Amino acid sequence: MAELLQATEVRQPLIASTCWQTIGEQVTTLESLPETRIPFGLRTKLRHLRETIDPLRQLSFAFAHGDFTPWNCWVNGDKLAIYDLEMAQ
Repeated sequence: MAELLQATEVRQPLIASTCWQTIGEQVTTLESLPETRIPFGLRTKLRHLRETIDPLRQLSFAFAHGDFTPWNCWVNGDKLAIYDLEMAQ
């Protein structure tokens, strides 16, 4: 895992990340839904929370499995194998 982090880590402002853009799109979509199981107050709070985060803050980003669960890895002593990577990014 440390080798994977070292090989893929990138430092950049949050605003340049795919996740920041995706979260913005998801919050906008949630707010535009006329009816949803997610209460309007919660949707408003999600927008407010995103607005309070500094998008220029520098963060480290690296490879992420996307579905890292016990059934998607194999451990043998000090060796770790991960598989089922369709959600990786």
